[in-house]
Amino acid sequence: GWIQGYNNQLSRTADEFILTARVTQDANDTAQFTPTARDVVTTAAQLAARTGRTDLNVGTMIGDAGYDTDDNLTVAGPDRLIADAKRHIIDRRAATEPATGDPPEDASPREKMNHRLRTAEGHALYRQRSHMIEPVNAWLKDGRGLRQFTGRGLEAAQAELSFGCAVINVLKLRTKGITTQQLRTA
Repeated sequence: GWIQGYNNQLSRTADEFILTARVTQDANDTAQFTPTARDVVTTAAQLAARTGRTDLNVGTMIGDAGYDTDDNLTVAGPDRLIADAKRHIIDRRAATEPATGDPPEDASPREKMNHRLRTAEGHALYRQRSHMIEPVNAWLKDGRGLRQFTGRGLEAAQAELSFGCAVINVLKLRTKGITTQQLRTA
């Protein structure tokens, strides 16, 4: 048989709001880091321009091994941590081969990233990845019932995902007690 499937790329802010949501037809994530980073930077800049806030900076983007390519490790853009293995392997490396300081000058991009993932700071930051992004998937699948798209085609799937994310963000505003007055003056 044949199944029409999509790959969703989501990003979330540290305060639990979904920042970007994009549907692709790519079977894996390797080509999705750069467009997602571009979406994040663009959205943060638009929010800063519309609100006049100066504290809306993109910090470190964290990606699992699905994003592990030399291009994704070296492309211009926000700071990033991209693993090359499952988290238990990253944890074991950090425990058995801890790193400090800067990586060797002649290290490859992957070696530099692995060095950083073995530092106390890099490892602690990477450990937040699953706690930051996996709940977003649960909010969509379990909280909003978006386990599959009802419309056909990429545009319909994108509309459904965007709507589901907007609903989650509005509910987050309510849960956090943020009023419309606060939004107008933020």
